[in-house]
Amino acid sequence: YDKKVKSDPNITAEELNEYAWKMFEECDDKDALKVALTWSKIAVERNEVEYIIDTYANLLYKLGDAKNAILWQEKAVSITSEDRREELQTSLDKMKKGEKTW
Repeated sequence: YDKKVKSDPNITAEELNEYAWKMFEECDDKDALKVALTWSKIAVERNEVEYIIDTYANLLYKLGDAKNAILWQEKAVSITSEDRREELQTSLDKMKKGEKTW
């Protein structure tokens, strides 16, 4: 993924988010997750929508930054549509309890 991200100047926020989410779900290597976090941060800067913010928050959380993860997840919950709110709220509740979201 990193090669694709670095070689494509027109990569979209949605593509960055997709790659970052796959890394979140499938990877436990901290260095690789830090790379995914940089992709996710760029995605948030380009398109601050709830599902992209959710990815960023979850990566922060998996990397051990619970405080900032909770802040970002609260933002995702606050701007999401009603049909996604429960899913995002569940992740937020797990973060607050110190439970895994992955």
